[in-house]
Amino acid sequence: MSVARITAGVSLATLFLSINACGGDSDPSEGEPPKRSVEELASCDESDFLNDMPWSGTAIDPETGELKGPLPAGYMIATTVGWPMPEHRQEMIQETIESIGVAFTYPGILAASFGNSVRCGSGRSISIWSDSASMVGWASSKDHRDYVPLVVTHTYGWETTHWAGTELERLPTFDEAREHLDAARAKQ
Repeated sequence: MSVARITAGVSLATLFLSINACGGDSDPSEGEPPKRSVEELASCDESDFLNDMPWSGTAIDPETGELKGPLPAGYMIATTVGWPMPEHRQEMIQETIESIGVAFTYPGILAASFGNSVRCGSGRSISIWSDSASMVGWASSKDHRDYVPLVVTHTYGWETTHWAGTELERLPTFDEAREHLDAARAKQ
């Protein structure tokens, strides 16, 4: 198992260990947790956001955590955010670790980073792909398709989007990822 896969697994396990829904005032053991829309979940102030898995992958210098060189023209950025249900936390940890490990073996993945907000109960990812075909190849793969139903049934909500990268010498930020998710949600 590569260092990137191990790091991703440890970080994602940390990410799901102490998740509460935004507001943190409901105890899932006291009945059905409150229903929230993705808009409500996404509006939570992630001021405690922790980028607990800095960038890793073939495009990243492991010594500095920065880009080794310019990203290829035509690269794609994908981002996802989800709000796991506490009662499914352990299963989500295991399945997420496995899914991330597999994603790092797919052709075209250049880098990925993960983080979370305990206050909001959110887990976020950003991945960089060499081109659209690589990104779509992962998204349409059996490995990814097998993971998606779990996300649908084991989270309060989740959303994802992607866009063409234009900054060849700078990594995207989680703030930029939030902006892209907000814009995609507004178009729905």
